[in-house]
Amino acid sequence: MEGRKKRILVTGRPGVGKTTVIKRVVEVLGDRAGGFYTEETRHRGRRTGFLVHTLDGETEVLAHVTHGGTSRVGRYGVDVDGFEKVGVVSLERAIRTKEIIIIDEIGAMELYSRRFREAVERAFESDGTVIAVIHQKEDPFTRRLRQWPYVEVCTVTRENRDRMASLVVEKLHAMGFQTPTG
Repeated sequence: MEGRKKRILVTGRPGVGKTTVIKRVVEVLGDRAGGFYTEETRHRGRRTGFLVHTLDGETEVLAHVTHGGTSRVGRYGVDVDGFEKVGVVSLERAIRTKEIIIIDEIGAMELYSRRFREAVERAFESDGTVIAVIHQKEDPFTRRLRQWPYVEVCTVTRENRDRMASLVVEKLHAMGFQTPTG
């Protein structure tokens, strides 16, 4: 059904609450959704890296200040192999088995993985509904995603962040998805 072939891209400034929005949407969707979200790690009040958490319950390091290698974003070394082993595998599974595909996020760290970029393209080509966080800074890959058919971009701000998860769920209801709350 074309009406369900929707891509909702959540964007906004760093730290505004995009992942919180995604986690709240996932709570409503339950096992109808698959994929992953990311979360920062902190040590003594300072951010030290990022973890990838799958909706299947797996966790792996995405990036950390102590991780070496050439794949770097700022002071963080990106663990591309770890990300692919857990995050990308979860995304590939969601494409095959779930109605709603969650991707948090399509950003600089994740884009170091060619396998991730290919999986994102397959998700966008699939019949599933995609809800993804996409960084605000455009590059050729994210620019193409924003121009994909059926894409709606939702910008999270400090003013709307507490309502944004409800707005995304309302968009799903308008597409015909039934959730326990609607």
